[in-house]
Amino acid sequence: MGTRIYGLSGSGLDVDALVKQLMDAKRTQYNTLYKKKIQLEWKKAEYNTYYNKLTEFRNLVFESKLSANLMPKTVTSSNSGAVTAKANADAGNFTHSITVSQLADGVKLASSGPITTGDSKATLAEQFGLSGDPFTIKLTNGSKSKEITVDPNMSIYELVSAINNAGLDIRASYDANIDRFFLATTNTGSASGIDFTGSSPEGIDFLQDKLKINILDENGQPHRGQDAIVNLDGANLTLSSNTFTVSGVTYTLHGVTGDNPVNIVVNTDIDKIIENVKSFVNKYNELLEAINSELNETYYKDYLPLTDEEMAELKEAQVKAWEEKARSGLLRRDPILRSLVTAMRNSFMDSVAGLTGKYRNASSIGISTSSYTEGGKLYVDENKL
Repeated sequence: MGTRIYGLSGSGLDVDALVKQLMDAKRTQYNTLYKKKIQLEWKKAEYNTYYNKLTEFRNLVFESKLSANLMPKTVTSSNSGAVTAKANADAGNFTHSITVSQLADGVKLASSGPITTGDSKATLAEQFGLSGDPFTIKLTNGSKSKEITVDPNMSIYELVSAINNAGLDIRASYDANIDRFFLATTNTGSASGIDFTGSSPEGIDFLQDKLKINILDENGQPHRGQDAIVNLDGANLTLSSNTFTVSGVTYTLHGVTGDNPVNIVVNTDIDKIIENVKSFVNKYNELLEAINSELNETYYKDYLPLTDEEMAELKEAQVKAWEEKARSGLLRRDPILRSLVTAMRNSFMDSVAGLTGKYRNASSIGISTSSYTEGGKLYVDENKL
């Protein structure tokens, strides 16, 4: 005989209500877990914010330790029209004397007159009346050399592009307004130059007769650049560039001085040092203030994240106001941030291990804290610094 299962329809129990109570209990458990999850996500986002702030500050600490920031230099020139200079931290505080007899230069060539003979500049054939097969122009600049193929069907702008893309440190250009072709080296010194040796006869004819370029100098030799000739602190120097560095000082030559020496005075830039220190201290105080503010922010335990259903029952302004309080104080008295603040403050209060003498900590050079209630904020005594 089979087992019979009787329904509850006649039992007097409200099945729907029972099911709803069970579902509400589960929903409450789910909402509790959901709100804790949202809180953890918010807390994680806050940690990420401070991770980024600390990374930025760590980079600042690294930059502040560079000699360029710790010992910047100021440089003055008695004739900035002829010579200017800048110095790195390794440069000694000294007055240098320099005379310039000759500037370094490259080679600059230009058409001796207007070059177009045709009615159109669409192709070299139309612009110059060229015909026949392509020919070659060989360009050499120092150790770099390349043959450029010139096709009568190409335009003068395509020729310019071919030269500029040849990797020769030679720059070509054509100015249609004055109808001139230009060639110039981008490097300087006696090793630079523009040499057309090896070009085909048609190429030589094109350069001389069509582009009106003097392919040789006044001595009948390929064009060469020139070195700079200077006397620095009694030492005669021949240099391929107008910018050079000696003993931490980088000189830039602008003109010939003749027999009149230029004085380059190098000193420690005290104002810049103080500015750098103050900037660093301000960034430190900003970070410390942000962390202390987070640690002391009010926590509203009755304001938990809202579920979608709860949000649907509120206006947008109400949701925003609720979430502001729900997000507040999530890192209040956080042990990680508290230990960080302690470490930051100790780093400025403690003496540096291994140092002896008068200057062993920040306060000895004019960087100190004030009242404990300010949470470790630093102040700079400029006179002491």
